[in-house]
Amino acid sequence: MMVKFCSFTLLVVFMVGPLITSVDIPISWTSPMFLSLYSTNASVNPLDRPITQTEDAWIVSLVPLGAVIGPFLFGYLSDRLGRKIGLLLTSTPLIASSFILAFFSSSVYVIYFARLIAGFSMGAGYALLPVYLSEIAEDSNRGMVSQALNIFWSFGNFISCAVGPFLPYMVFNIVIGCIPTAFFVVFLLWAPESPYYLVSKGDIEGAQQTLAKLRMNDEKVVEEEMASIKEFLEKDKKGGISEVFSNPPVRRAFIICTFLVFTQELCGFSVFLMYMQPIFEAAGIGLSSDKCSLIMSVVIITSSFINPFFIDKAGRKILIVMSCFGMFISLTLVGAFFYIKTSTNLSTDPITWLPIFSLIFFIFAFNFGLGAVPWTLTSEMFPNNLKQVVSTTISASSWLASAVLTRFYNDMNDSLGRSGSFWFFAGYCLISGIVSLIFLPETKGKSFAEIQDMLQSNSIIYFRSEARAKKEVGNVMSTRF
Repeated sequence: MMVKFCSFTLLVVFMVGPLITSVDIPISWTSPMFLSLYSTNASVNPLDRPITQTEDAWIVSLVPLGAVIGPFLFGYLSDRLGRKIGLLLTSTPLIASSFILAFFSSSVYVIYFARLIAGFSMGAGYALLPVYLSEIAEDSNRGMVSQALNIFWSFGNFISCAVGPFLPYMVFNIVIGCIPTAFFVVFLLWAPESPYYLVSKGDIEGAQQTLAKLRMNDEKVVEEEMASIKEFLEKDKKGGISEVFSNPPVRRAFIICTFLVFTQELCGFSVFLMYMQPIFEAAGIGLSSDKCSLIMSVVIITSSFINPFFIDKAGRKILIVMSCFGMFISLTLVGAFFYIKTSTNLSTDPITWLPIFSLIFFIFAFNFGLGAVPWTLTSEMFPNNLKQVVSTTISASSWLASAVLTRFYNDMNDSLGRSGSFWFFAGYCLISGIVSLIFLPETKGKSFAEIQDMLQSNSIIYFRSEARAKKEVGNVMSTRF
Protein backbone atom coordinates (compact mmCIF):
# COMPACT_ATOMS: atom_id res chain seq x y z
CA MET A 1 0.00 0.00 0.00
CA MET A 2 2.83 2.39 0.82
CA VAL A 3 4.33 1.77 -2.62
CA LYS A 4 1.04 2.78 -4.20
CA PHE A 5 0.72 5.77 -1.91
CA CYS A 6 4.22 7.01 -2.79
CA SER A 7 3.13 7.89 -6.30
CA PHE A 8 1.79 10.75 -8.36
CA THR A 9 -1.11 10.88 -5.89
CA LEU A 10 1.30 11.88 -3.15
CA LEU A 11 2.88 14.47 -5.43
CA VAL A 12 -0.54 15.99 -6.10
CA VAL A 13 -1.19 16.19 -2.35
CA PHE A 14 1.99 18.23 -2.00
CA MET A 15 0.93 20.43 -4.93
CA VAL A 16 -2.30 21.23 -3.08
CA GLY A 17 -0.41 21.70 0.20
CA PRO A 18 0.40 25.42 -0.16
CA LEU A 19 -3.29 26.24 -0.66
CA ILE A 20 -4.32 24.13 2.33
CA THR A 21 -1.67 25.94 4.38
CA SER A 22 -2.79 29.35 3.17
CA VAL A 23 -6.50 28.95 3.88
CA ASP A 24 -5.86 28.44 7.60
CA ILE A 25 -3.44 31.34 8.10
CA PRO A 26 -6.25 33.96 8.36
CA ILE A 27 -7.57 32.21 11.49
CA SER A 28 -4.35 32.60 13.49
CA TRP A 29 -3.21 35.81 11.73
CA THR A 30 -4.72 37.99 14.46
CA SER A 31 -2.73 36.45 17.31
CA PRO A 32 0.66 37.90 16.23
CA MET A 33 -0.70 40.87 14.25
CA PHE A 34 -2.72 42.28 17.15
CA LEU A 35 0.61 43.13 18.77
CA SER A 36 1.18 45.59 15.92
CA LEU A 37 -2.41 46.80 15.64
CA TYR A 38 -2.67 47.54 19.38
CA SER A 39 0.71 49.26 19.44
CA THR A 40 1.03 53.01 20.03
CA ASN A 41 4.27 53.01 18.04
CA ALA A 42 3.55 54.49 14.60
CA SER A 43 6.53 52.67 13.07
CA VAL A 44 4.98 49.34 14.06
CA ASN A 45 1.25 50.01 13.67
CA PRO A 46 0.13 50.64 10.05
CA LEU A 47 -2.92 52.53 11.35
CA ASP A 48 -0.81 55.01 13.39
CA ARG A 49 -3.17 54.36 16.33
CA PRO A 50 -4.24 51.42 18.47
CA ILE A 51 -7.40 49.59 17.41
CA THR A 52 -10.42 49.52 19.70
CA GLN A 53 -11.98 46.39 21.19
CA THR A 54 -14.89 46.69 18.76
CA GLU A 55 -12.48 46.91 15.81
CA ASP A 56 -10.65 43.91 17.27
CA ALA A 57 -13.90 41.91 17.23
CA TRP A 58 -14.69 42.83 13.62
CA ILE A 59 -11.15 42.06 12.39
CA VAL A 60 -11.49 38.61 13.93
CA SER A 61 -15.08 37.82 12.91
CA LEU A 62 -15.04 39.09 9.31
CA VAL A 63 -12.92 36.12 8.22
CA PRO A 64 -15.50 33.47 9.24
CA LEU A 65 -18.23 35.78 7.96
CA GLY A 66 -16.55 35.80 4.55
CA ALA A 67 -16.15 32.04 4.86
CA VAL A 68 -19.95 31.74 4.93
CA ILE A 69 -20.09 33.19 1.41
CA GLY A 70 -17.02 31.48 -0.07
CA PRO A 71 -18.33 27.90 -0.27
CA PHE A 72 -21.41 28.91 -2.29
CA LEU A 73 -19.52 31.08 -4.79
CA PHE A 74 -16.55 28.81 -5.38
CA GLY A 75 -18.58 25.63 -4.97
CA TYR A 76 -20.75 26.72 -7.89
CA LEU A 77 -17.65 27.49 -9.98
CA SER A 78 -16.15 24.13 -9.05
CA ASP A 79 -19.25 22.28 -10.24
CA ARG A 80 -19.38 24.28 -13.46
CA LEU A 81 -15.72 24.58 -14.39
CA GLY A 82 -14.10 21.66 -12.58
CA ARG A 83 -12.41 20.94 -9.26
CA LYS A 84 -9.03 22.16 -10.55
CA ILE A 85 -10.24 25.55 -11.73
CA GLY A 86 -12.34 25.88 -8.58
CA LEU A 87 -9.23 25.50 -6.41
CA LEU A 88 -7.19 27.88 -8.57
CA LEU A 89 -9.90 30.53 -8.21
CA THR A 90 -10.04 29.87 -4.47
CA SER A 91 -6.43 31.01 -4.11
CA THR A 92 -6.92 34.42 -5.74
CA PRO A 93 -8.68 36.24 -2.85
CA LEU A 94 -5.93 35.02 -0.50
CA ILE A 95 -3.25 36.46 -2.75
CA ALA A 96 -5.10 39.78 -3.03
CA SER A 97 -5.81 39.93 0.71
CA SER A 98 -2.19 39.39 1.74
CA PHE A 99 -0.79 42.10 -0.51
CA ILE A 100 -3.58 44.55 0.40
CA LEU A 101 -2.70 44.05 4.07
CA ALA A 102 1.00 44.49 3.29
CA PHE A 103 0.77 47.73 1.32
CA PHE A 104 -2.62 49.40 1.95
CA SER A 105 -3.45 48.97 5.66
CA SER A 106 -3.57 52.66 6.53
CA SER A 107 -7.34 52.41 7.18
CA VAL A 108 -9.10 49.92 9.41
CA TYR A 109 -11.78 49.56 6.72
CA VAL A 110 -9.14 48.34 4.26
CA ILE A 111 -8.14 45.72 6.84
CA TYR A 112 -11.82 44.77 7.18
CA PHE A 113 -12.09 44.28 3.40
CA ALA A 114 -8.88 42.25 3.18
CA ARG A 115 -9.99 40.00 6.05
CA LEU A 116 -13.43 39.53 4.48
CA ILE A 117 -12.07 38.35 1.10
CA ALA A 118 -9.54 36.10 2.86
CA GLY A 119 -12.57 34.50 4.45
CA PHE A 120 -13.99 33.78 0.98
CA SER A 121 -10.97 31.60 0.26
CA MET A 122 -10.93 29.99 3.69
CA GLY A 123 -14.56 28.90 3.47
CA ALA A 124 -14.17 27.69 -0.10
CA GLY A 125 -10.98 25.80 0.76
CA TYR A 126 -12.59 23.94 3.64
CA ALA A 127 -15.47 22.92 1.35
CA LEU A 128 -13.58 22.05 -1.86
CA LEU A 129 -10.25 20.62 -0.71
CA PRO A 130 -11.66 17.51 1.07
CA VAL A 131 -13.72 16.71 -2.02
CA TYR A 132 -10.77 17.01 -4.41
CA LEU A 133 -8.42 14.94 -2.25
CA SER A 134 -10.97 12.21 -1.62
CA GLU A 135 -11.67 11.93 -5.36
CA ILE A 136 -8.02 11.46 -6.35
CA ALA A 137 -7.29 8.94 -3.55
CA GLU A 138 -7.83 5.18 -3.49
CA ASP A 139 -10.34 3.66 -1.07
CA SER A 140 -7.51 2.03 0.90
CA ASN A 141 -5.67 5.28 1.65
CA ARG A 142 -8.43 7.87 1.29
CA GLY A 143 -8.40 8.55 5.02
CA MET A 144 -4.65 9.11 5.08
CA VAL A 145 -4.76 11.38 2.02
CA SER A 146 -7.63 13.38 3.51
CA GLN A 147 -5.76 13.78 6.78
CA ALA A 148 -3.01 15.59 4.89
CA LEU A 149 -5.45 18.47 5.20
CA ASN A 150 -4.88 18.64 8.93
CA ILE A 151 -1.09 18.61 8.55
CA PHE A 152 -1.07 21.48 6.08
CA TRP A 153 -3.76 23.40 7.99
CA SER A 154 -1.62 23.06 11.10
CA PHE A 155 1.42 24.26 9.18
CA GLY A 156 -0.51 27.43 8.33
CA ASN A 157 -1.12 28.06 12.02
CA PHE A 158 2.53 27.21 12.71
CA ILE A 159 3.63 29.96 10.31
CA SER A 160 1.40 32.54 12.02
CA CYS A 161 2.44 31.62 15.56
CA ALA A 162 6.13 30.86 14.99
CA VAL A 163 7.00 33.48 12.37
CA GLY A 164 4.39 36.23 12.81
CA PRO A 165 5.56 37.58 16.21
CA PHE A 166 9.12 38.05 14.92
CA LEU A 167 8.47 39.78 11.58
CA PRO A 168 7.29 43.34 10.86
CA TYR A 169 3.65 43.67 9.85
CA MET A 170 4.38 44.37 6.16
CA VAL A 171 7.01 41.64 5.76
CA PHE A 172 4.83 38.97 7.35
CA ASN A 173 1.93 39.74 5.01
CA ILE A 174 4.21 39.61 1.97
CA VAL A 175 5.52 36.21 3.11
CA ILE A 176 2.06 34.71 3.53
CA GLY A 177 1.01 36.14 0.15
CA CYS A 178 3.78 34.24 -1.61
CA ILE A 179 2.43 30.86 -0.45
CA PRO A 180 -0.87 30.83 -2.41
CA THR A 181 0.95 32.46 -5.34
CA ALA A 182 3.33 29.48 -5.47
CA PHE A 183 0.34 27.11 -5.29
CA PHE A 184 -1.36 28.83 -8.22
CA VAL A 185 1.64 28.41 -10.51
CA VAL A 186 2.47 24.79 -9.59
CA PHE A 187 -1.14 23.57 -9.52
CA LEU A 188 -1.98 25.26 -12.82
CA LEU A 189 0.94 23.60 -14.59
CA TRP A 190 0.95 20.04 -13.22
CA ALA A 191 -2.12 19.07 -11.18
CA PRO A 192 -4.82 16.81 -12.72
CA GLU A 193 -8.57 17.23 -12.77
CA SER A 194 -10.61 14.94 -10.52
CA PRO A 195 -11.43 11.65 -12.32
CA TYR A 196 -14.91 11.74 -10.76
CA TYR A 197 -15.56 15.14 -12.28
CA LEU A 198 -14.23 14.05 -15.69
CA VAL A 199 -16.46 10.96 -15.76
CA SER A 200 -19.46 13.04 -14.67
CA LYS A 201 -18.85 15.28 -17.70
CA GLY A 202 -18.46 12.34 -20.08
CA ASP A 203 -14.69 12.65 -20.54
CA ILE A 204 -13.96 8.94 -20.08
CA GLU A 205 -10.61 9.06 -21.88
CA GLY A 206 -9.44 11.99 -19.76
CA ALA A 207 -10.48 10.20 -16.58
CA GLN A 208 -8.58 7.06 -17.61
CA GLN A 209 -5.44 9.08 -18.34
CA THR A 210 -5.70 10.85 -14.98
CA LEU A 211 -6.17 7.58 -13.10
CA ALA A 212 -3.23 6.03 -14.96
CA LYS A 213 -1.01 8.82 -13.63
CA LEU A 214 -2.44 8.67 -10.13
CA ARG A 215 -2.17 4.87 -9.91
CA MET A 216 1.31 4.55 -11.48
CA ASN A 217 -0.08 3.01 -14.71
CA ASP A 218 -1.47 -0.03 -12.89
CA GLU A 219 -3.95 -1.11 -15.59
CA LYS A 220 -5.89 -3.50 -13.37
CA VAL A 221 -6.40 -0.87 -10.65
CA VAL A 222 -7.38 1.76 -13.24
CA GLU A 223 -9.90 -0.58 -14.87
CA GLU A 224 -11.48 -1.54 -11.54
CA GLU A 225 -11.63 2.04 -10.32
CA MET A 226 -13.12 3.32 -13.59
CA ALA A 227 -15.85 0.69 -13.31
CA SER A 228 -16.51 1.71 -9.70
CA ILE A 229 -16.69 5.41 -10.59
CA LYS A 230 -19.06 4.78 -13.49
CA GLU A 231 -21.31 2.56 -11.38
CA PHE A 232 -21.34 5.10 -8.60
CA LEU A 233 -22.17 8.04 -10.86
CA GLU A 234 -24.83 6.12 -12.80
CA LYS A 235 -26.81 5.71 -9.59
CA ASP A 236 -26.94 9.45 -9.10
CA LYS A 237 -29.34 11.93 -10.59
CA LYS A 238 -29.03 15.67 -10.39
CA GLY A 239 -30.09 16.85 -6.96
CA GLY A 240 -30.16 19.95 -4.82
CA ILE A 241 -30.35 20.91 -1.18
CA SER A 242 -34.05 19.91 -1.05
CA GLU A 243 -33.04 16.29 -1.70
CA VAL A 244 -30.81 16.37 1.37
CA PHE A 245 -33.83 16.89 3.59
CA SER A 246 -36.26 14.68 1.63
CA ASN A 247 -33.93 11.65 1.58
CA PRO A 248 -33.79 10.14 5.12
CA PRO A 249 -30.33 8.48 4.89
CA VAL A 250 -28.78 11.61 3.37
CA ARG A 251 -30.53 13.75 5.97
CA ARG A 252 -29.08 11.62 8.76
CA ALA A 253 -25.59 11.96 7.27
CA PHE A 254 -26.11 15.72 6.92
CA ILE A 255 -27.11 16.08 10.58
CA ILE A 256 -24.10 14.05 11.75
CA CYS A 257 -21.58 16.02 9.67
CA THR A 258 -23.11 19.40 10.52
CA PHE A 259 -23.00 18.57 14.21
CA LEU A 260 -19.31 17.61 13.97
CA VAL A 261 -18.20 20.74 12.12
CA PHE A 262 -20.17 22.85 14.61
CA THR A 263 -18.18 21.09 17.31
CA GLN A 264 -14.99 22.19 15.56
CA GLU A 265 -16.03 25.79 16.19
CA LEU A 266 -17.80 25.49 19.53
CA CYS A 267 -14.91 23.62 21.13
CA GLY A 268 -13.13 27.01 21.07
CA PHE A 269 -10.16 26.03 18.90
CA SER A 270 -10.52 28.97 16.48
CA VAL A 271 -10.97 31.40 19.36
CA PHE A 272 -7.81 30.04 20.97
CA LEU A 273 -5.81 30.50 17.76
CA MET A 274 -7.10 34.03 17.20
CA TYR A 275 -6.51 35.14 20.80
CA MET A 276 -3.61 32.88 21.76
CA GLN A 277 -1.21 35.57 22.93
CA PRO A 278 -3.85 37.62 24.83
CA ILE A 279 -4.96 34.42 26.61
CA PHE A 280 -1.42 33.66 27.78
CA GLU A 281 -0.92 37.27 28.86
CA ALA A 282 -4.10 37.04 30.96
CA ALA A 283 -2.90 33.77 32.48
CA GLY A 284 0.37 35.35 33.66
CA ILE A 285 2.27 32.07 33.62
CA GLY A 286 5.79 33.53 33.75
CA LEU A 287 6.65 33.10 30.06
CA SER A 288 6.28 35.85 27.48
CA SER A 289 3.33 35.47 25.12
CA ASP A 290 5.79 35.26 22.20
CA LYS A 291 7.51 32.24 23.74
CA CYS A 292 4.18 30.60 24.57
CA SER A 293 3.04 31.19 21.00
CA LEU A 294 6.24 29.61 19.67
CA ILE A 295 5.75 26.56 21.90
CA MET A 296 2.17 26.20 20.74
CA SER A 297 3.16 26.51 17.08
CA VAL A 298 5.53 23.56 17.48
CA VAL A 299 2.80 21.56 19.22
CA ILE A 300 0.29 22.39 16.47
CA ILE A 301 2.51 21.13 13.66
CA THR A 302 3.86 18.04 15.46
CA SER A 303 0.44 16.91 16.70
CA SER A 304 -0.97 17.05 13.17
CA PHE A 305 1.21 14.09 12.12
CA ILE A 306 -0.47 11.68 14.56
CA ASN A 307 -3.90 11.36 13.01
CA PRO A 308 -2.95 10.06 9.51
CA PHE A 309 -1.36 6.96 11.04
CA PHE A 310 -4.50 6.04 12.97
CA ILE A 311 -7.47 7.07 10.83
CA ASP A 312 -7.36 4.04 8.51
CA LYS A 313 -6.48 1.67 11.36
CA ALA A 314 -8.48 2.77 14.40
CA GLY A 315 -11.28 4.31 12.33
CA ARG A 316 -13.06 7.66 12.26
CA LYS A 317 -15.43 7.16 15.19
CA ILE A 318 -12.91 6.29 17.91
CA LEU A 319 -10.72 9.26 16.92
CA ILE A 320 -13.65 11.68 17.19
CA VAL A 321 -14.82 10.32 20.54
CA MET A 322 -11.33 10.35 22.09
CA SER A 323 -10.72 13.83 20.69
CA CYS A 324 -13.88 15.26 22.25
CA PHE A 325 -13.28 13.74 25.68
CA GLY A 326 -9.63 14.84 25.63
CA MET A 327 -10.62 18.43 24.86
CA PHE A 328 -13.26 18.33 27.60
CA ILE A 329 -10.62 17.43 30.20
CA SER A 330 -8.10 20.04 29.08
CA LEU A 331 -10.60 22.91 28.77
CA THR A 332 -12.08 22.09 32.17
CA LEU A 333 -8.62 22.39 33.72
CA VAL A 334 -7.91 25.72 32.01
CA GLY A 335 -11.27 27.04 33.18
CA ALA A 336 -10.46 25.93 36.73
CA PHE A 337 -7.14 27.79 36.58
CA PHE A 338 -8.79 31.06 35.55
CA TYR A 339 -11.52 30.58 38.17
CA ILE A 340 -8.92 30.17 40.92
CA LYS A 341 -6.96 33.15 39.60
CA THR A 342 -9.88 35.59 39.26
CA SER A 343 -12.60 34.40 41.65
CA THR A 344 -10.75 33.15 44.75
CA ASN A 345 -8.05 34.32 47.11
CA LEU A 346 -5.92 31.28 46.37
CA SER A 347 -2.55 31.70 44.68
CA THR A 348 -1.99 30.17 41.25
CA ASP A 349 1.81 30.26 41.65
CA PRO A 350 2.07 26.49 42.32
CA ILE A 351 0.08 25.72 39.15
CA THR A 352 1.35 28.31 36.67
CA TRP A 353 2.27 25.38 34.44
CA LEU A 354 -1.37 24.22 34.21
CA PRO A 355 -2.67 26.50 31.38
CA ILE A 356 0.14 25.83 28.92
CA PHE A 357 0.23 22.08 29.55
CA SER A 358 -3.57 21.81 29.41
CA LEU A 359 -3.68 23.76 26.15
CA ILE A 360 -0.90 21.60 24.70
CA PHE A 361 -3.07 18.57 25.50
CA PHE A 362 -6.06 20.43 24.00
CA ILE A 363 -4.21 20.91 20.69
CA PHE A 364 -3.13 17.27 20.60
CA ALA A 365 -6.68 16.14 21.30
CA PHE A 366 -8.12 18.42 18.61
CA ASN A 367 -5.67 17.33 15.92
CA PHE A 368 -6.04 13.68 16.92
CA GLY A 369 -9.61 13.59 15.64
CA LEU A 370 -11.83 16.62 15.42
CA GLY A 371 -9.36 18.70 13.40
CA ALA A 372 -9.96 16.97 10.07
CA VAL A 373 -12.05 13.81 10.47
CA PRO A 374 -15.38 15.70 10.09
CA TRP A 375 -14.27 16.93 6.67
CA THR A 376 -13.19 13.41 5.71
CA LEU A 377 -16.66 12.15 6.68
CA THR A 378 -18.29 14.97 4.71
CA SER A 379 -16.42 13.84 1.60
CA GLU A 380 -17.33 10.17 2.22
CA MET A 381 -20.96 10.03 3.30
CA PHE A 382 -22.82 11.70 0.43
CA PRO A 383 -23.62 10.72 -3.17
CA ASN A 384 -21.60 12.53 -5.81
CA ASN A 385 -24.49 14.64 -7.08
CA LEU A 386 -25.04 16.06 -3.57
CA LYS A 387 -21.45 16.15 -2.36
CA GLN A 388 -20.71 19.70 -3.46
CA VAL A 389 -23.96 21.26 -2.26
CA VAL A 390 -23.71 19.41 1.06
CA SER A 391 -20.09 20.32 1.75
CA THR A 392 -20.87 23.92 0.79
CA THR A 393 -23.89 24.14 3.10
CA ILE A 394 -22.14 22.44 6.02
CA SER A 395 -19.07 24.61 5.62
CA ALA A 396 -21.13 27.80 5.46
CA SER A 397 -23.13 26.80 8.54
CA SER A 398 -19.94 26.09 10.45
CA TRP A 399 -18.39 29.44 9.57
CA LEU A 400 -21.58 31.30 10.48
CA ALA A 401 -21.32 29.79 13.97
CA SER A 402 -17.65 30.79 14.07
CA ALA A 403 -18.45 34.36 12.99
CA VAL A 404 -21.01 34.77 15.77
CA LEU A 405 -18.71 33.18 18.36
CA THR A 406 -15.64 35.25 17.49
CA ARG A 407 -17.61 38.50 17.16
CA PHE A 408 -19.00 38.14 20.68
CA TYR A 409 -16.14 36.29 22.38
CA ASN A 410 -14.99 39.44 24.20
CA ASP A 411 -18.57 40.02 25.39
CA MET A 412 -18.70 36.38 26.46
CA ASN A 413 -15.60 36.90 28.59
CA ASP A 414 -17.12 40.03 30.11
CA SER A 415 -20.30 38.15 31.06
CA LEU A 416 -18.97 34.71 32.04
CA GLY A 417 -15.32 35.46 32.75
CA ARG A 418 -12.53 33.51 31.08
CA SER A 419 -13.26 30.53 33.32
CA GLY A 420 -16.92 30.47 32.23
CA SER A 421 -15.94 30.73 28.56
CA PHE A 422 -13.57 27.75 28.81
CA TRP A 423 -16.17 25.74 30.72
CA PHE A 424 -18.74 26.51 28.02
CA PHE A 425 -16.39 25.08 25.40
CA ALA A 426 -15.64 22.09 27.64
CA GLY A 427 -19.35 21.33 28.11
CA TYR A 428 -19.96 21.32 24.39
CA CYS A 429 -17.02 18.92 23.88
CA LEU A 430 -18.50 16.55 26.49
CA ILE A 431 -21.90 16.57 24.77
CA SER A 432 -20.27 16.02 21.37
CA GLY A 433 -18.26 13.06 22.64
CA ILE A 434 -21.37 11.36 24.02
CA VAL A 435 -23.42 12.02 20.88
CA SER A 436 -20.60 10.74 18.63
CA LEU A 437 -20.23 7.60 20.73
CA ILE A 438 -23.90 6.78 20.27
CA PHE A 439 -24.73 7.94 16.75
CA LEU A 440 -21.58 8.27 14.63
CA PRO A 441 -21.17 5.47 12.04
CA GLU A 442 -17.82 4.01 10.96
CA THR A 443 -16.78 4.53 7.32
CA LYS A 444 -13.22 3.20 7.56
CA GLY A 445 -12.12 1.23 4.49
CA LYS A 446 -15.48 1.58 2.72
CA SER A 447 -15.84 2.69 -0.90
CA PHE A 448 -18.21 5.53 -1.74
CA ALA A 449 -20.72 2.98 -3.06
CA GLU A 450 -20.51 0.85 0.10
CA ILE A 451 -21.04 3.88 2.33
CA GLN A 452 -24.11 4.88 0.34
CA ASP A 453 -25.46 1.33 0.65
CA MET A 454 -24.89 1.48 4.41
CA LEU A 455 -26.70 4.78 4.71
CA GLN A 456 -29.64 3.34 2.78
CA SER A 457 -29.99 0.55 5.37
CA ASN A 458 -31.59 2.29 8.31
CA SER A 459 -28.48 4.25 9.16
CA ILE A 460 -27.27 3.79 12.73
CA ILE A 461 -29.49 0.78 13.41
CA TYR A 462 -27.82 -0.95 10.49
CA PHE A 463 -24.32 -0.28 11.77
CA ARG A 464 -25.14 -1.84 15.11
CA SER A 465 -27.19 -4.72 13.77
CA GLU A 466 -24.51 -5.57 11.18
CA ALA A 467 -21.98 -6.25 13.92
CA ARG A 468 -24.59 -8.10 16.00
CA ALA A 469 -25.60 -10.20 12.99
CA LYS A 470 -22.00 -11.24 12.36
CA LYS A 471 -21.69 -12.28 15.99
CA GLU A 472 -24.92 -14.29 15.84
CA VAL A 473 -23.82 -16.03 12.65
CA GLY A 474 -20.56 -16.96 14.36
CA ASN A 475 -22.45 -18.37 17.34
CA VAL A 476 -24.71 -20.43 15.08
CA MET A 477 -21.77 -21.81 13.12
CA SER A 478 -19.90 -22.74 16.30
CA THR A 479 -23.01 -24.45 17.66
CA ARG A 480 -23.48 -26.51 14.50
CA PHE A 481 -19.86 -27.52 14.12
